[in-house]
Amino acid sequence: MSPRVAAGGLLIREEQVTSWELGLLPGQDPRLLRDGEWYGFGVDSGTACFMDAAAVQTAASAIASGEYPLEEKEVGGVRTAHLGDPATGADVIAFDSGWGDGRYPVWLGKTRSHAVACFIADMLLFQPD
Repeated sequence: MSPRVAAGGLLIREEQVTSWELGLLPGQDPRLLRDGEWYGFGVDSGTACFMDAAAVQTAASAIASGEYPLEEKEVGGVRTAHLGDPATGADVIAFDSGWGDGRYPVWLGKTRSHAVACFIADMLLFQPD
């Protein structure tokens, strides 16, 4: 049996996180959420990823060409992959998503100066009853 991924993270800067905020898109208002609800990103392939805006064209070109120049790794039974474009600095970092397909929230870890230090995608393995 493969291990389940509880969370995926991306470190932006090595500074202490002093607060957490739910990742939101324009127009999303967390005050409208009821208990047990969240905004999140959808997964339809059992694989989640972090991708900066500069990587959209790189990823689309790779998919359209049928070539997938991914650097794949397995660490502790967990599959990850990286697609990078040295010309633009664009990155896609992919990983197995918790229970597979679904919708998962992203949390932003912020520093004392309110800069983003990290992103955490919560794969919702541990839910309160």
